[in-house]
Amino acid sequence: MEVDFLRPSSGPDGLFPLIVKNVAALMKNYRLVVSAALLLPALLFSACRTVPPIKKAPLPPPITPTPSPVPVPSPTPLPAHDIVLLFHSARSGSDNIYLKDFSDRSLLALTAGEHNNAFPSWSPDRDRIAFASDRDGYPAIYVMKADGSDVRRVSEEGVEAFYPSWSPDGRLAFFARREGVDNFELVDLEDGTSRKLTSYDEGVGGVSAFAPGGDKLVFGYERMGKHKLYQLNLDSGEIREIISHVTADSRISWHPGGDSFLYSSGKGNQNDIWRFYFRDGRFAQVTRDAGCDYSPALSPDGKRAAFVSRRAGGGWEVFVANLNDNTVPPASERLTFDGFDYRYPDWK
Repeated sequence: MEVDFLRPSSGPDGLFPLIVKNVAALMKNYRLVVSAALLLPALLFSACRTVPPIKKAPLPPPITPTPSPVPVPSPTPLPAHDIVLLFHSARSGSDNIYLKDFSDRSLLALTAGEHNNAFPSWSPDRDRIAFASDRDGYPAIYVMKADGSDVRRVSEEGVEAFYPSWSPDGRLAFFARREGVDNFELVDLEDGTSRKLTSYDEGVGGVSAFAPGGDKLVFGYERMGKHKLYQLNLDSGEIREIISHVTADSRISWHPGGDSFLYSSGKGNQNDIWRFYFRDGRFAQVTRDAGCDYSPALSPDGKRAAFVSRRAGGGWEVFVANLNDNTVPPASERLTFDGFDYRYPDWK
């Protein structure tokens, strides 16, 4: 409010009342100013005071669910303490038959000398061993005890014979060459009688193996330069071709269940071990290596397969594949490292 102290009073009361009136107004304004002055610091203090924020409890970190571990197939250890293999080797200069126990690495020579003794095969009771030998000047079939004693010829004298295999009931089958042609014969070792199983007019025989039930025989045969596998029904005599891509002189080994067998094949431009299933005619590759894998021999329980290979870069060494392994191909373990040149293994 503006107060003019110099303006003369025009009213009846003169100058004094005017002064009083202005002083009163001035005092009123003074109280307002003082009140404002007193209130301002409080307002400023209130405005400038920092109020600490309310601290919230920290949130727990987000819970990330732990994923269930995905099973990764890993090679299953292959115990060697129960592996005893029969095989032949030319380490001495000629082929001879040996028995190797991998539990203690012991090696037993079952044959010796300058003659060739090869393609050994265990009898079903593992008491005898059949093999081919040229000890009499021509290849023939012989049988000896498991310790190498009591050797005797079982094929006909003067007739060349190759690749023996045992039937489940203890008879012996092999190829006999007459007039330049190979045909299968089955010999009863108890009475010496024989039975002719095939009647080919030309061709060269190979390895063979009886089914666990004894009703079928799978054998290799070469005609017109092509080696194939055939199945012989022993009851009916029927023969039919089952596999055309096989490797000659390589063992055939039946699974104890009788549903399949292992063999060696050059399918895929390299020699690997394959499995043939009778029910659906399916083939499954067991080994996959450029080093040449031959002569598979299944363990008595059918869970493992011994075979020989040059995959290590040197001579023929023994490997074992774990057929229960989930990996494809199954894991294989090398059993020999001595360059002994192992061939045609058979599992005891």
